[in-house]
Amino acid sequence: MNGLDYLVRMVKEAKIFKRNKVSLQDKILSALMHYSGSSLRSIAKWRSFTYEAVRQWYHALRRVLKELERKPRRTIAIDETKTKLHGEQVYVWMAKDVDTREVLAVRVSYTRSALDASSFSIKFFNTVRINLLYSWI
Repeated sequence: MNGLDYLVRMVKEAKIFKRNKVSLQDKILSALMHYSGSSLRSIAKWRSFTYEAVRQWYHALRRVLKELERKPRRTIAIDETKTKLHGEQVYVWMAKDVDTREVLAVRVSYTRSALDASSFSIKFFNTVRINLLYSWI
């Protein structure tokens, strides 16, 4: 199961969205794009949503992705998933604690490069302590 499927399953279980006129995957990706730094208006214009809808989806998703406790972690998995969103390719990066299955960080980008991977990793490792040295496989 890739990272995006895992997030979709978490949101379905939490039942945070009342209406399903827009697909759940579109809601999650739009909210994650705002979480990654895109403005509400640019997402709304690009996707033909209202910026208020994107803002509501973002705040609803924040209830599922709760604040993290800074604690030592044994093993962390970083997953990157490529998906198409209305003909445009986006990449969803997700870090997850292997033991607790807790989602630690999520980011959406339009490209898949070493710069994207390193910026996600740096941002992630600045917020979470782990006991192990990490290695790229």
